[in-house]
Amino acid sequence: GTGGKGDGPTSESLLPKPADLTVVVKDKSDAYLTKLITEGGPSVAKSPLMPSYKGILNEKQVESVVQYVKGLSAP
Repeated sequence: GTGGKGDGPTSESLLPKPADLTVVVKDKSDAYLTKLITEGGPSVAKSPLMPSYKGILNEKQVESVVQYVKGLSAP
């Protein structure tokens, strides 16, 4: 969903269910999130459905995504 809570309009039909990013990224480092985004879910023992964005997003874009996702868990 728009707030990163994994409750978007199609979330019920997805397997695995989308994570609530407001909770799950709180203890994740920038390096972990960068690896997840650039190499995909399997690179960090997560869902193979999370694709790699290597070659799609440049370094600055990946940094922006990391900061955006981390901002979802801000108090």
